[in-house]
Amino acid sequence: TGKKTQKGHENWKDQFANALTVNGGDEEAGPASGFQWALHLLTLPWKLIFAMIPPVEYCGGWPCFYISLAFIGVVTAFISDLAGLVGCVLDLPDFVT
Repeated sequence: TGKKTQKGHENWKDQFANALTVNGGDEEAGPASGFQWALHLLTLPWKLIFAMIPPVEYCGGWPCFYISLAFIGVVTAFISDLAGLVGCVLDLPDFVT
């Protein structure tokens, strides 16, 4: 269990490191272009939010499963509300959005 926990700590640290670097820290990709930087900055909040999901090494992966499921529910609610707002602005009927 100690080795798994240590591996979990390393993986969780790597998740945040990859979220903070352009191209996930892929050295083989070469220097990042302006477009890659723009996309990185645009998606950085999402990357950091989802980096909070614990790795599967903890408790047989159950925390990872349940927290991922909760995050999927939150994103689904967010997208649903966003679609409703866009439909309202564009004066679309509710069944379309």
